[in-house]
Amino acid sequence: MGLLVEKYRPDSLEHVVLPYYVKEKIKQMIDSKDIPNLLLYGPPGTGKTTIARIIIKNILNNEKNVLILNASDDRGIDVIRNKIIPFVSVKPANDNFRIVFMEEVGAPQGGLTMAAQSALLNIIEDKHTYARFIMTTNFPEKLLPSLRSRFVQIKIEEMQKNDMLDRLRYICEQEQIQYDDQQLMRIINTTYPNMRNALQLLEGCVVQRANVKLIDDNLLTKAIAEIYSINRIELSKQFIVALWKNRKNFTKETIKTLPFVIDRIEDIPIETVMQLLDKKDELELIEMMIDLRKKNKDASLIDLIAQILNSQ
Repeated sequence: MGLLVEKYRPDSLEHVVLPYYVKEKIKQMIDSKDIPNLLLYGPPGTGKTTIARIIIKNILNNEKNVLILNASDDRGIDVIRNKIIPFVSVKPANDNFRIVFMEEVGAPQGGLTMAAQSALLNIIEDKHTYARFIMTTNFPEKLLPSLRSRFVQIKIEEMQKNDMLDRLRYICEQEQIQYDDQQLMRIINTTYPNMRNALQLLEGCVVQRANVKLIDDNLLTKAIAEIYSINRIELSKQFIVALWKNRKNFTKETIKTLPFVIDRIEDIPIETVMQLLDKKDELELIEMMIDLRKKNKDASLIDLIAQILNSQ
């Protein structure tokens, strides 16, 4: 993880950008030194882990009273039996309860198994006097409804782009990095709403020249590609299909918000993308591509994108 991510991770609730009502609810829990079982959910990079750690730091006096698990690795029934049950079976020292903090509990691939989720239900009921559970996930729908019902669920909303811009400006000024808002907005538009990725991207494109730190535009383009390890051919297919399926909700201005994607795929031949499409599910799109090539043998993906947007 990048140095800027760690250096500028908020260490108190007042430094976290949250809607007022969410921040107030969390503040009341911290002030009371008590929490229910909490499920923090929302998009990646929006601060769920940071918020959980702030809660734990402000509620517990003894660090031995917290067990931190990442459900991407500790996801099966064995972790319940061998780690969680022994931990919550011990009474807390110098605290009212112990906290089990589990990250990434629900995911399309990974996260807690169904067997592990089922096992947790009884533990949460049996150990409610001396144990609290905090979970984070990007995909709450992947959790059993009966498990979710045992938690107070708090959605951690993505930051507004203006808030991200203010934060990046602040960090650049603190680090004495020369920048302009256009560069910062390119970072934001590429990574939104993931602030963690925005900081990693910023760090990857800063250079020092003549004792001055600044954002290099060429490095910015390369850093974007490195962060996402983008396969251009697959990207072109996914982008075209997504654009096609959502064409009725898009405007001609939509394309202007996706300069990075367009820069990466505009030189890929239409035929290459066509070969990747599902002949059954994307038949109408394929027919459009064939018709476009008949009308203009030099048609590019940019022409196809314009055609899709005009077909609303």
